[in-house]
Amino acid sequence: MKVSEFAGKHFQLNDARNNPKPLRRRLPIWIGGLGEKRTIQAAAKYADGWNAPYIGPE
Repeated sequence: MKVSEFAGKHFQLNDARNNPKPLRRRLPIWIGGLGEKRTIQAAAKYADGWNAPYIGPE
């Protein structure tokens, strides 16, 4: 468990603990755009999802 200390101008933390832990180990990455050359390829390679403006769900 990580314990933090901080003393700033307006507040301070003493023995602050980061609990509970996050539910996910990492956040999903989404890429948005319509570029056929780079955007869709980058979304396929790096992202968990892709979103394009002005395109209906069908």
